[in-house]
Amino acid sequence: MFSRILDRVYGLPWLKVSEWVVIGFTAVMLLWRGGKGIESTWALTAVAWLAVFSYWARGGSEEERIPIWLWAASMGLALWMVVSYAFSLTKNYGLDEVLRTGALLLLFLWATRRMPQDLGDRTSFLRKLLVVLLPITFLACVIGVGVYVGQPVNRFVGTFFYFRFATDYWPNAWAEYLLIVWPLLAAWVLKEKRPWQSVLSMVPLGFVFGCLLLTYSRGAILACAAQLMLWGAITWWKSAVFFPWKMFALRAGTVVVIAVGLFFGANAVRNAFHHPVQSVTDKVLFTAAEGSSSISERRQFWGQALSLANARPWTGWGPYSFRFIQPRLQEGVLATSDHPHNVVLKFAAEEGWIGAILFLVVVLGVLFKAAKCDLSDPWFAVPGLLLIGLVGVLAHNFIDYNLQFLAIAVPFWLVLGLLAGALPWKEPIHLNKKVVRSFEVLFATFLLSIAIIEFPPLVTSAIGRLAEGAGEPERALSWYAASSHERFSRDLHLSRTKILYELERYPEAQTALDDYFRQNAEDARAWRRQGDLARASHDLPRALGAYENAFMLAPFNEVGITASLLQTLSELKMTDDIAQRKDEFLAIFRTFADAIDRNVHYIDLSGNVEDLVRLSTLLADLYPLDAPQISVLAAKADHRAKLERKTFSEQPKGFLW
Repeated sequence: MFSRILDRVYGLPWLKVSEWVVIGFTAVMLLWRGGKGIESTWALTAVAWLAVFSYWARGGSEEERIPIWLWAASMGLALWMVVSYAFSLTKNYGLDEVLRTGALLLLFLWATRRMPQDLGDRTSFLRKLLVVLLPITFLACVIGVGVYVGQPVNRFVGTFFYFRFATDYWPNAWAEYLLIVWPLLAAWVLKEKRPWQSVLSMVPLGFVFGCLLLTYSRGAILACAAQLMLWGAITWWKSAVFFPWKMFALRAGTVVVIAVGLFFGANAVRNAFHHPVQSVTDKVLFTAAEGSSSISERRQFWGQALSLANARPWTGWGPYSFRFIQPRLQEGVLATSDHPHNVVLKFAAEEGWIGAILFLVVVLGVLFKAAKCDLSDPWFAVPGLLLIGLVGVLAHNFIDYNLQFLAIAVPFWLVLGLLAGALPWKEPIHLNKKVVRSFEVLFATFLLSIAIIEFPPLVTSAIGRLAEGAGEPERALSWYAASSHERFSRDLHLSRTKILYELERYPEAQTALDDYFRQNAEDARAWRRQGDLARASHDLPRALGAYENAFMLAPFNEVGITASLLQTLSELKMTDDIAQRKDEFLAIFRTFADAIDRNVHYIDLSGNVEDLVRLSTLLADLYPLDAPQISVLAAKADHRAKLERKTFSEQPKGFLW
């Protein structure tokens, strides 16, 4: 009824409008930092609501083709995210993941109802998606080439960067995006039947593969190799004895020549700009800057996520909680992450095993059904390539989670929905159509309502952060006060605490910190700040308890916690504790000194260097027999840090910004 009224008033076909809004949103996310920002999630919620409401306002299709188990698992996962957030121990974060996951699952069901037709059919949603997405992808690749040769970032990032911050470049995420887009591009170019035009159409495919090589992403390249083997198996199965070897060799040769030519050509131009080129040998032999830590730390993350999932198997620790809970289990300096680098373990640790199982039911249920289709059927050509793209992205997410980028997540769930809609499901949905419609519309409206309510404080807190960064503490506090009621507060209350502490307004700082603890008592940073506040108020016993909590939660992220803990023990004259914990404190000191000497995770650019020098002075006073060794290690680490900082400050600036 609502849609018909809109049609009459504005003369717009809202179902088609919603399709173009979804497609346009996907294209914008690709060009805007890969859709990683908070603002992108809020916009996604509105886009999902428009798509769902436009579809159901016209009554939907005559027959729902979605199996009951697939619909129930999808909506069950969306609801379970809400339940997990309700029981989260880190509620200052995670609301954005609830909105993002719920909106993506709604779009998945919406896409399932848009059956992929022949790419020659102009009414096909898949055709519309490719007509927009593929040229935008090519534009993003061209932009990425400019960034690669003109900026001091030695891996290809496409448009997955934020020019305001020197560290915001995401090559692995860009590589993962290419894993889902190249099969879509192949589906488009292979529809050309004339031989010479078919070969010419391989040029953009080769360009995309060249951009993938320039990312130096080992995981993505391995996943791409698996995709190509799967594609080869499907093609061989379909072609049987009559495999067109000559045409295959011509097409493949064109792709290889273009890809390799772009790889070496871009690196040659980059060398001309005096920017170092990443060594392929170093990456293959794990002797690059990150060394073997990218593998060893991933193994640690997987084991830690498994332990956390088993500790809270039902609702997990809460959306986006891994970054706060994992440090108590970490084994090395700064060996921490926002996620466990595995999509299933991320769901298991943060939303419990129920969340992980529901995710697998939805994704693998569709993929397994597609794999069971008759691959010799010519009909399977396009759906088969959709399957290949999905398999590549899923495989990469088993070793590196990047679905927080909407430029990846939206195409992934749309393509999964299009594939699900194309499959010959035998069992119809048994739920009442009115129930399905009511639930989806109400849930989409629920998510949109939360986004609308949280939007004003989201804006005011962002203004506060800008004021704080500009060195205007009072102005920042006023904006933070206007945002104090927001649920998605992130580090808002910690920022308030820091400003008030520096202004020596300790009672107000304690109030702000209490606001933070009400949402998240698992953050070592907050406990360290609590210890500093207690010391400022001359409450040393309380400071000791706070530092002990911080030390328990994150012993390998901030050596200043150990220094403050040891200083407080000394001031309380707890000589027995100091003597008993000698080996523990010296081990922490040596571990951080070694990390600074090797510049692990760029620790030399952090405040850990100054805190290590402070700790060395305390240790030398309290353990005089070990003072010479302590002084040598501290001096060595401090010298190395100064050299690294000097090298970093002298790095050439980019030619673009």
